[in-house]
Amino acid sequence: MILKHQQVVTVFSNVGVSDDMLQATNSANLAQINVKLVNKEERTKSDVEIGNEMQKEISRIPGVKVTVSPTSIVGGADQDPIQLIVKGSDRGKVREAADQVMEAVKGTAGVVYPQFSTKNPKPEIEVKLDREKMAAFGLNASTVGAALGTSFRGNDQAKYTYNGHEYDIMVESSDFDKTKIEDVRNLLFTNSEGQQFTLGQFAKIKETMGESILERNDRLPSITVQAGVQGRPTGTVGEEIEEKVSKLSMPAGVSWNFTGEVEDQEDAFASMFAALGIGILLVYLIMVAL
Repeated sequence: MILKHQQVVTVFSNVGVSDDMLQATNSANLAQINVKLVNKEERTKSDVEIGNEMQKEISRIPGVKVTVSPTSIVGGADQDPIQLIVKGSDRGKVREAADQVMEAVKGTAGVVYPQFSTKNPKPEIEVKLDREKMAAFGLNASTVGAALGTSFRGNDQAKYTYNGHEYDIMVESSDFDKTKIEDVRNLLFTNSEGQQFTLGQFAKIKETMGESILERNDRLPSITVQAGVQGRPTGTVGEEIEEKVSKLSMPAGVSWNFTGEVEDQEDAFASMFAALGIGILLVYLIMVAL
């Protein structure tokens, strides 16, 4: 599909990993394809036009999501020029604010491939221990935590040695016993006196939605809204997004700021104006001295 384009020289695919300038992401459902084109003097279309054509063709494959970005100087996918960090002490409010910011970014002309730095929230089971009841039953948090981990994630610390060979022994609950929230509530614990209790007797257990990837910025839970830019200057797009986001009604305790290319441009302009001001001041002082 890609090689049929006459402008393509080589194609290198990496299945199970996707990386940018700063980090690599490993996942079985990810793949990265690096495409090398002929020199721009030998083609009539820009790299952006060719990339958009390939993106449309590959997107026709059912279940596939495709984004296109230029290659960085170190060989991986370049970072998105639009990066806006949303952060706060409450992760739920951060997600709510990030959704608002995403809508503002999507509605800005020139923005392509908007996405979150984290995946969408997934269902999870939340367990809150009642420490008073737990102490009355003769149990402690470390014992409960270890038992939960062994039951649902498994523990292979035990070893079996036979004829000089050592084998791991995986201890975990059967799949049949860990399919419903009731299985978590009915998990049995035994104290030092041989008394048995279920987890539901000393813990509040409920189904909720949780982040599959936890990010932090300035020690606060955060989500980064990322997007590419085509057909318009990055600075202009950034200014429009900043104007839109500034008008949003953010949840209490949530803040945001640009990072990446937009932040670099703002710092560069600030330094340039500072240098210009100092230059004018020096010229004035020299003229006064003369």
